[in-house]
Amino acid sequence: MALPYDELGGAKRLKATVRFIVGDVEVHTCAGNRRQICILAEQFLRYMHARGLRAEIVVQCRDNMIRLEIESYLQEVSRELDMRL
Repeated sequence: MALPYDELGGAKRLKATVRFIVGDVEVHTCAGNRRQICILAEQFLRYMHARGLRAEIVVQCRDNMIRLEIESYLQEVSRELDMRL
């Protein structure tokens, strides 16, 4: 599973936010580039999965291509975690 890289090795700035919704609780995470936000979101997904919780994932971003790349990466991580059950 490869993390998405930005042009110039991850230096491109973006305004993307990943929201995790677990019941009535909503957790937001954001970072400066795709690689950082994917790492943070993956760590949170693994943390939640280890505790038996499943979160709804919502990716918000101005650029649709970036949003789709982040969503597909996180879906792949979720599938991997589900297969371990």
